[in-house]
Amino acid sequence: MSPSPPQLPVYSLALRVLLTKQQRGIETDRRL
Repeated sequence: MSPSPPQLPVYSLALRVLLTKQQRGIETDRRL
């Protein structure tokens, strides 16, 4: 398994979305 496949932009995009969601979740948890 290559760490960074060149022909998988959708996977990278989904990964970014997941990371942003996790960051937002952490921020909301800190606020609460």
